[in-house]
Amino acid sequence: MNKNNSKDSSFYFKRGTSKYESGDYQGAIKDYTKAIEIDPYTVLLYVNRGNAKGELEDYKGGIEDYNKAIKIDPDNPVLYIERALLKGNLIDSDDERNTYADIIKDYNKAIKIDPGNPVNYFIRGVFYKETGDYKIAINDFSKALKIDPNYALTYFERGVSKLALNDYLGSIKDFNNAIKINPESEDAFFYSGIAKG
Repeated sequence: MNKNNSKDSSFYFKRGTSKYESGDYQGAIKDYTKAIEIDPYTVLLYVNRGNAKGELEDYKGGIEDYNKAIKIDPDNPVLYIERALLKGNLIDSDDERNTYADIIKDYNKAIKIDPGNPVNYFIRGVFYKETGDYKIAINDFSKALKIDPNYALTYFERGVSKLALNDYLGSIKDFNNAIKINPESEDAFFYSGIAKG
């Protein structure tokens, strides 16, 4: 049987992946699109096409592909996280606050599906911190630390959030914990100095 058969979505998938890996994102998009025309129910085709669009800075197009993938597999937390990462590229838009809220919704969904992943709480906490919701951010960082107490960056980000709320002692404690885990954290030393006044 001819492997180049136009009815074979795996041919276009493999060729699209090869093009993607070589940096030919337009070519990859064309092949993934042909594969989707043949097999519109394979999540990975939309994911890969969405990633190729993201590489070309067509973030909205990439988000649309992730939306389609999520319709097929709504219980896959990775799809929400990847879509949120694409949305993160839109933060500099005029509608920054709504973009943050939309990203946080994706992390809410990922956490609901996979509540044991500390990275999801950490990243959602970072976005809450960026919107000035420091108390909620601190709560997320604390949840992440309950699951994985050895992540220096989580202590650092929680410390920054506490510092923003004038909790100097709490922030110093967090910066010190970050330094214990990562003694080369220049940012933790710097912010600890600020907190100490």
